[in-house]
Amino acid sequence: MMSDAPDVLTLDEVLEQMLPLFDDDPFDVAVWLDDQCRRADIYLVADGIIVPGDRYKMYLTIVAFVRDKRATLKVKLQGRPFGHVKNYEAIVGHDKSGNPIKVLSESCEPIEQWAVERKSFEVARSNTKRSGRPISKREWVLIESAAYIVEKDLPNPPTADALYNELAGIHGVQCPSRALAMEVLPSLLRRIKDVLGR
Repeated sequence: MMSDAPDVLTLDEVLEQMLPLFDDDPFDVAVWLDDQCRRADIYLVADGIIVPGDRYKMYLTIVAFVRDKRATLKVKLQGRPFGHVKNYEAIVGHDKSGNPIKVLSESCEPIEQWAVERKSFEVARSNTKRSGRPISKREWVLIESAAYIVEKDLPNPPTADALYNELAGIHGVQCPSRALAMEVLPSLLRRIKDVLGR
């Protein structure tokens, strides 16, 4: 039987993977992860249930702790209860006839395990450079253009427009706009042609 629970990483696994990108600073990792969760680029998971972004912003934040030289990430509540809400009837007394007086109440049971949804984390991590800053669209154009040229050589004809069409054909909607690409591709191609003597 298939499980509906999302594929997750523990907060310790996230910290382990991200520390090298943040010069081993757990506090910078916490700031980055908190920002990603606030923007709903990474989904926080509470006991197997994805926390909606608006709920995250209202109730939660991610912080780093260091104890005995060991860093950990924790989810911190922002002053409001957050957890599994349970409704129950409480008997608060009896009326004159001896019948119980019932009041509907609720309790909030704390979350036992916090994690992040793996797929959203992997996408955000792949877009994060060593400084923690996501790759800009201009950088993306340069990186993917260089990769294309190394793998397949210059496009035919060797123009910025032809190279953009190749990138758009490979990457589809992930490819930035033609206008932005044309800000960087002509000078890149000119330099590559000079180096290759073409």
